[in-house]
Amino acid sequence: MIKDLKILCKLQKLDDKIFKIKKQVKRLPKELKELEEKHNLNQKAIKSINQKLEDNLQIQKNFEHDISANLQEINKYENQLLIVKTNKEYKALNSEITFRKERNAGVEEKLIELLEEESVLKKEKNNLENSLEKIKKS
Repeated sequence: MIKDLKILCKLQKLDDKIFKIKKQVKRLPKELKELEEKHNLNQKAIKSINQKLEDNLQIQKNFEHDISANLQEINKYENQLLIVKTNKEYKALNSEITFRKERNAGVEEKLIELLEEESVLKKEKNNLENSLEKIKKS
């Protein structure tokens, strides 16, 4: 009788293990699908951020080129100030120099905004990549 009870206990334990395994078998495909969806969403988000970063970099280069061109023009006009002969020419050159400097100030502000945006995008990308690594490890 005791022997039968021991066997029944062992059978019950095995039956409990089987039940737990069946539960996992039902649950795992759903979890896998959710993880794949998160993975795909993160990859799309990273791709989008990379595109934004590329666009941002191109705009930064354009702004830097504009600033450089304006500085060259300013230098040219400042050199011309030394050889002008009338007040009218002098005022016109000064006006153009002031205009170029103000233009540079505006472009530099936009450039700073782009640099800040770039920093935010890089942090966001880093967070998404870390999330992807966690998903891969799961």
